[in-house]
Amino acid sequence: MKDHTVVLKIQYQGRIDEYRGSKDLNSQADFYELTDEIKDYLEEGTVSLLNTFQELGVDPLEIGRQTLTPASKSMSAEEWLTFWKSAKIKVDCSIELEPLTT
Repeated sequence: MKDHTVVLKIQYQGRIDEYRGSKDLNSQADFYELTDEIKDYLEEGTVSLLNTFQELGVDPLEIGRQTLTPASKSMSAEEWLTFWKSAKIKVDCSIELEPLTT
């Protein structure tokens, strides 16, 4: 099978109620830097988790069920697992955080 990539786009929304780090979250630059660090952490962690699923040959999140497109035939479970085991994974997180509440 050709090289192929599974791309997951994940959106997070949240609010920071407590922060014990060294960044000044009243500074826009520090706030954006923290947001980027969280985004990178979530992307790396998600890719690592999905790579473990691939190694085990499982799809507990049922990502394969999301592979349908209007003009194509869906993959069988066996076809999907074969595809899944060798797919490259790319995760793109989008984070919308509200700053510390007072």
